[in-house]
Amino acid sequence: MLRNKPRKTRALIISLVLIVIVAMLSACGDKNKSGAQGEVLATYKDGSITQSEFDKFFNTVSFFNAQFAAAKDIPGFQEYLLKQMAALDLMLGQVSDESKKNAEEEVKKQMDEIKAYYESKGKSALKDHLKELNITEKDLEDYVRNSLVVMTDLDSKVTDEQIQQYYDNLVNEKVLDVVTVSHILIGIKDMEGKDLRTKEEALTIANEVKGKLDNGADFAELAKEYSDDPGSKDNGGKYENEPLSAKRWVPQFQQAAEELPVNTISEPIETDYGYHIMRVDFRGPRPLDDVKTNIREAITSEQIGEFIESELPNYDFKTNLPEPEPSEAPDSTGTPESTDTPESDKPADANAETPSESPAPSASPAAE
Repeated sequence: MLRNKPRKTRALIISLVLIVIVAMLSACGDKNKSGAQGEVLATYKDGSITQSEFDKFFNTVSFFNAQFAAAKDIPGFQEYLLKQMAALDLMLGQVSDESKKNAEEEVKKQMDEIKAYYESKGKSALKDHLKELNITEKDLEDYVRNSLVVMTDLDSKVTDEQIQQYYDNLVNEKVLDVVTVSHILIGIKDMEGKDLRTKEEALTIANEVKGKLDNGADFAELAKEYSDDPGSKDNGGKYENEPLSAKRWVPQFQQAAEELPVNTISEPIETDYGYHIMRVDFRGPRPLDDVKTNIREAITSEQIGEFIESELPNYDFKTNLPEPEPSEAPDSTGTPESTDTPESDKPADANAETPSESPAPSASPAAE
């Protein structure tokens, strides 16, 4: 029913906000051409950024997401990237030696993952890609290190009280609500669309199964015996901790998942696939311990954004860029809620999930 999630790498300083900016500014007209390599593009207290430094930084970021290439010459995108560069430099000057030391293990881990991924694509794949972007492996490692050092330092300052408050807010907004559902599908067609039985026959069997469950039969055993859902029958008919906000199922199944009283056996529920006997085993927010790491990283990422918005102006940050041309793209300052990225044959972004070679399981009749 659902795709397996590959392991998520630690978020780096360049966030998915950049993707939003690309979308916002993609309707811009003529692009600003890059200047001379020694030209100063931005200044701030005790620092400056030249065209060559910007190009190297941009190319390094593009290693993780090729989408950025089309936006390089858009002034609004350049300004945001310059702010990221200045913020990274300034925040690096404020980190502790302990944070620098603690980040090294993660730096090595991420570099090893990058190398292993490209080695799976060919002996010279990494070298060729770096050459194409005009950066070196050291440039890549420096970017990963500097980003992780800042993230590690900010992470060390996040308090349990902040995490609890963040969690409570998510719970109140029902963002973390999940449901565990057990179900038995008496299908009318198989996964290839071939007829299994008539609707009347399916309903008769569903009522028979319902009766057995009411008399104390084991749900998991009956699911293995009767269910026509290949995505769950071998797991006793169970789908665990599915996000309710994702709306992954067909409407009738989704409604039952949201409304059926916990630990109650449903009457047969009709969908296009047949009849489902359902039981909601759990419905509520994910426990804090399950999401604590993600919340800590979210708080850390927000602190970076707050530094750019609130602190960077105090360092007299200025850019030498042309005014961006008017865009018809809608105004937006939000960030995407999901960090899922399109499948690609290379890492999409240091913020996104690492590539996975494992195939996805087959779709369930319950899924839309």
